[in-house]
Amino acid sequence: MQIGFLLIYLSLFLFVGRPTESMCMARPFVLSVGFSLVIGLLLAKTFRLYRLFHSAAIRTKNRSGISDQTVFLHGSSIVAVNLLICIIWAGVDPPKPKELFIAEGRTNMVCMGQGADAAISAVLIAYNVILIVCGVALGFLTRNIQARFNESKSIGLAMYNLTALAAIGLPLLYATGSDLNLTFSVLGVLIIIGSFLLKASCSAPKSGPSSNPRKTLVPMAAQATAKSC
Repeated sequence: MQIGFLLIYLSLFLFVGRPTESMCMARPFVLSVGFSLVIGLLLAKTFRLYRLFHSAAIRTKNRSGISDQTVFLHGSSIVAVNLLICIIWAGVDPPKPKELFIAEGRTNMVCMGQGADAAISAVLIAYNVILIVCGVALGFLTRNIQARFNESKSIGLAMYNLTALAAIGLPLLYATGSDLNLTFSVLGVLIIIGSFLLKASCSAPKSGPSSNPRKTLVPMAAQATAKSC
C-alpha cells in the first residue's frame, strides 16, 4: 500500500516542466496504478469484513473465512483492470506532447492524442469513481460491526470524503481547460487531499487487541450472526 501512496505523490512531478512522450504516457499509468494499489487493498479488506459478518457462508457455518491471499488477489484484480485500460490507451491512442494555441503569441505544450484518448481517459476515470462508490457502499454496510474492527468505519469515512472531493474536483479539473498552471494547482490539491484522506484511514487507531485477525474475525462473525437469527 505504501508503494501506492508513493506512486500517487510521484505522479505530481510528471506534470512539472515541458512534457515529453514518455512523461505524457507515464502520467495515467503512475497515477491510476498508484490509486488502485491503495484503494484496491482497502476495498478488499473491507469486503472481507463484509463477507465475514454478513455473507450466507457464515450462516451455513462455513468458518473458512477469506484468506490474506484472497484479499491480495482481489486487490491485484482491481489494479490489473486499471493497468489494462492504460495499456489499451497506450496502444490505441497514446498521448503525445503537442503545442496548443492559447492566444496571439501564446502557446502551451500539452499531452494530447488523436481523439480516442479522451474517451479512454473517461473510461479510466469512471472506473475509479466506481471503485470509490463501491467503497462507500461497503463502508455503509459494515458500519455496525464490532468496535474492535472499526477500521471499516474509517475506510468508509475516507470513501465518503473522496466521493465529495471527486464531485467537486473533477468538474473543476475539466473547467480549467488549457490553463496548465490552474490545472496543475487543482490536480495537486486533489492528489494531496485525497491521499491524506486515504492515509488517515489506514492510520486510524483500532480498538481492541490486534492479534491474528483470521483467528478472531470468523468466530466473532459467526457469533454475531447467530445472535441475529
